[in-house]
Amino acid sequence: MDGHKNRIHAIRSHPQMETIFLTGGWDETIQYWDERTTHSQKHFSGPYVCGDALDITADGQAILTGSWRKSSTLQIWNFHSGGLIKDVFEKNATSMLYCAKFFPKEYILCAGNEKNEAIVYSYSMLQMIGGITDLEHAVYCADNDPVSIKPNIIVGLGHNILIVNDRSRIR
Repeated sequence: MDGHKNRIHAIRSHPQMETIFLTGGWDETIQYWDERTTHSQKHFSGPYVCGDALDITADGQAILTGSWRKSSTLQIWNFHSGGLIKDVFEKNATSMLYCAKFFPKEYILCAGNEKNEAIVYSYSMLQMIGGITDLEHAVYCADNDPVSIKPNIIVGLGHNILIVNDRSRIR
């Protein structure tokens, strides 16, 4: 495979290797790229990425993917081998994911539809620590405040933006 065979929905630069970046999309592959070349360097198969659901840990060792499907929605992969480290929701996913991101300070944010939610998980324990669920619309995008000690989040759903942080209630 020399690149994607369908739409690309996510791209992430490697935090330690300045010419390396990853892409993910509908063709159920994560492609590794080097900006100095014209072709994908390697890939692994599995994630069905339909939004901003691709991330890399700050140390560059692990990849996070979110998939828009009923099972195996949140997965963690080894950056170097492309091997699956953990299938967080192999059989008990609560939402099909449009967004998945690592937070600073050891958290994961994932968001999607089904339960129309944005949930924060502890990366080390892979347990939910908070979030918002049963919203009026699917959550299509989400981000976090990278300088805060607590996992503050901003989510986009329908025509609305919700801000959830330690300074205010949902707006």
